[in-house]
Amino acid sequence: MSDEVLRLRGVGVRRDASMLVRNIDWTAHENERWIVIGPNGAGKTTLLQVAAALLFPTEGTVEILGERLGEVDVFDLRPRIGFTSASVAESTSPPMSPALSSCSTPLAART
Repeated sequence: MSDEVLRLRGVGVRRDASMLVRNIDWTAHENERWIVIGPNGAGKTTLLQVAAALLFPTEGTVEILGERLGEVDVFDLRPRIGFTSASVAESTSPPMSPALSSCSTPLAART
């Protein structure tokens, strides 16, 4: 069995006349942790929504936990995906240090 939990190939998301993300290739493996960094409007949230099966791409293919979007019932897939944000880190007690807080957007998956 492959240790890939996420595979994006040629992924793009278009809204109206705007391309929010374009031609993204990304593979994440089990036990890896990723941080997505970029300026406002760069497409970070859009990318992570695709990776969490919350948004379908308008171009390319997405495989999550060995299941291809468009061929799987996302309502069965989504409970197997973990997604957190900086707001979760801010609500922890005791609060995380600013350095850790800025790095707290991992994408995790249960196989």
